[in-house]
Amino acid sequence: MKSGSSDAAAGALDRARSTIEKSRLTSAERDGTLQRLSTGTNVDLLVDSDYVVEAIFEDLEAKQVLFARLDQLTRPDVILSSNTSSISITTLGAATNRPDRVLACTS
Repeated sequence: MKSGSSDAAAGALDRARSTIEKSRLTSAERDGTLQRLSTGTNVDLLVDSDYVVEAIFEDLEAKQVLFARLDQLTRPDVILSSNTSSISITTLGAATNRPDRVLACTS
């Protein structure tokens, strides 16, 4: 990953965390959510995750490669999700051995 895109990803992660901090959750709900949440750009750190949300750029091949990697890296019971707005979630699920555990996030 180019350093510029890494910087952009870090900025996006900071904005996402800030959105949660400013949300309408109670203080206890917000704090609990933030304690359970980890963000990052190193896919290998997801090995112990219980739930993964993918948010890379809208490129089918890149997403399929990432989902195949996530499928290998994470436990079989982990749910893999995508925030894609233009790519079929069925197509992304087909890049894994767990299409029934791949879903789309909507806002």
